[in-house]
Amino acid sequence: IESNILTTQEVDNLLASFDENNKFNFMHNFEYNLIFQGSKDGLSESNFKSKVHGHKNVLCLIHTQENDVFSGYTSTGWTAKYPEYHATESDDKAFIF
Repeated sequence: IESNILTTQEVDNLLASFDENNKFNFMHNFEYNLIFQGSKDGLSESNFKSKVHGHKNVLCLIHTQENDVFSGYTSTGWTAKYPEYHATESDDKAFIF
């Protein structure tokens, strides 16, 4: 995983945790691709939506100004459908950490 948020050791620990908890066993062949980086793409909601919405199997790492890091995964991805900008979709594979 390419990350400016996590150290190499933290990435290794995260990936090991995914393996130990069988998080992505349902996806047989996959790779991690960086599709949005706030420091490069801009931190606005519209920039995030233009890069991320419409993609499935999204792992999102967030680094706050308070120096906290949290993350989440969704297999269904996010969409912005007017007028239901905050509509939800069931995802039994989703998790946060």
